[in-house]
Amino acid sequence: MNPTATEPCAIVPVDAAVQRAALFCAVAGEPALLRVLRTLLGDRRVPARRIVVVAQPELVDDIAAATADAGLAEIAVLPGNATRVQCVRRGLEHLDPGPDVPVLVHDHRCPLASAAVTDRVLEALAAGHDVVAPVLSMTDTVKQVDETGAVVDTIDRQALRTAQHPRGYRAATLGSLLREDDCEFTSALTSGTPIETVTGDGDAITADLPADAALLDAILAARST
Repeated sequence: MNPTATEPCAIVPVDAAVQRAALFCAVAGEPALLRVLRTLLGDRRVPARRIVVVAQPELVDDIAAATADAGLAEIAVLPGNATRVQCVRRGLEHLDPGPDVPVLVHDHRCPLASAAVTDRVLEALAAGHDVVAPVLSMTDTVKQVDETGAVVDTIDRQALRTAQHPRGYRAATLGSLLREDDCEFTSALTSGTPIETVTGDGDAITADLPADAALLDAILAARST
């Protein structure tokens, strides 16, 4: 176990399906990936040396250069395998945390996720929960359709939530969830692992970048008015 293995840590997986443009697309003048990384950082959050980006090999040098230019050279950038699960597994092996250490898994598509959400996830992990996800109540009307596409029912949205990032795990729990090919959150659901929820962020949409960059800029502009 690493000497720093008791500190909170974080993994940002960048699998083979992720395009370079999605990572380096400017959101309010800063690459989307860097915005994601900054929301993890802080004295009460995750030290830079305990954050790892695991990316497809051809992107490693570019990501490392971007983090260094942003003053985040302590963040590790490692080559990973093709799938998201393999990237998360590689990151966990590198960090080598103790079994009870909180581990955050973030998503590059969520550059507007606030640091306050990170705080809430870490607080829930510190309270003893094994898996934590930020969520929002469903506000859209949800319809069920049949095989022809015809509407057959209206789904009661009272119990529905949209899940956001970062998601948090006790390290030993995350390791056990990564034994399957499904993503760790899906594995938690299918295995019956209890998942605690905390309040998410209404602005923290999962974006299709670079296509949604203008939308994200507009959201940030509205925040500042």
